[in-house]
Amino acid sequence: MQILLLTKVYFPDNGGGISQAVMSLADCFRGQNEEVLTCSPGQKEPVTEDSYDGVKVVRCRQFMDVFSTPLSFVLLRQWKKRTDENSISVYNFPYPLGDLGILFHCYRGKLVVWWHCDFVSYKKLAPLYRPLVKHTLKKADAILVSSDGTIDGSDLLSQFRQKCVKVPYVVPEEYLKLGQEYMGNPVPHKEDAIHLLFMGRLVWYKGVEELLRVMKKLEDEMPGRYDLTFVGGGFKEEEYKAYAQELGLNVMTGPTVDDDSDRAGFVRFCGYVSEEEKIAAIKASDFLVMPSTSEAESFGIVQIEAMAFGKPVINTKLKSGVPDVSINGETGITIPPGDEDALYKAIKTLGKDSTLRTQYGRNAYERVRRHYAKDVMEKIAREAFEELMRK
Repeated sequence: MQILLLTKVYFPDNGGGISQAVMSLADCFRGQNEEVLTCSPGQKEPVTEDSYDGVKVVRCRQFMDVFSTPLSFVLLRQWKKRTDENSISVYNFPYPLGDLGILFHCYRGKLVVWWHCDFVSYKKLAPLYRPLVKHTLKKADAILVSSDGTIDGSDLLSQFRQKCVKVPYVVPEEYLKLGQEYMGNPVPHKEDAIHLLFMGRLVWYKGVEELLRVMKKLEDEMPGRYDLTFVGGGFKEEEYKAYAQELGLNVMTGPTVDDDSDRAGFVRFCGYVSEEEKIAAIKASDFLVMPSTSEAESFGIVQIEAMAFGKPVINTKLKSGVPDVSINGETGITIPPGDEDALYKAIKTLGKDSTLRTQYGRNAYERVRRHYAKDVMEKIAREAFEELMRK
């Protein structure tokens, strides 16, 4: 069985959620005939091959990028060249070039569509793109989704429910190991300071503006009681920094710090950080806040990363897989998207009750261990792909 994982971006060019998911799936089939096929910005050679974390990566030259869609005729030719009747192509959706490749049958063998999120980012092009997506789903031999919420949240995907296989996203095994060690010896900090953590790209659907306004309200009401750390960058980073300053918040930039006296009452923008710095930020936090406002947030891998260290989560009741990850009243608090009053109340509820935070945190760790560990994903994925090859 040969497995080709088609994705528009990959490490080290992009380390976002989809790239992490692709790497996790590749890890499940390590040692077999597998490779990642992707575009690489600025590449001069038509095709280069390298290895990332022990998996072969084929990088293709792109001739332009339109609406965050790398275009490459080379990639389509390589897709056809590198597959045969014994291949399984895993197309990581959405990527319109991939849909065009399927339309013109630029692949051989079985087709698996890994549906990461609906195409809400392409609203203006939706009338043109929707028929193409429907064709892709018709051609798919199987469709991977992270949860029932992902299916229910898309009127198009729900038409193909019978093809869907639930394959969870996972955290690295190291996270669960370090998380267990941390929970036995948590990072101490001042009891009168509550550290909020946001992780992810700073883009339009993350609810950052709402969160900053809530932070301003908290700071006015209880100066120095709450601080907020942003881990992750994005094209809106400078805009959000300016907005935080406009609100009158104390804005800091640069790496995270452990000294509470330097943190209390501040909003800190760390930008992109190393894996070690991200883990340190998780440990130093009291809970994760993920106030996303759009179904473009399909799952939120950052949820399970924080939960692996016993951190509660505030998330939003989107029509996606997001509220299926951290469960309201069990591992955190789920609020309506865009509801600033609800966000304020949720932060206050967790902020004033350390016992509740501990209870939710323990539940969070156990939920990740049971549902979002590598062995869970590997078992489901292997069984699904083996069954597909028997058909």
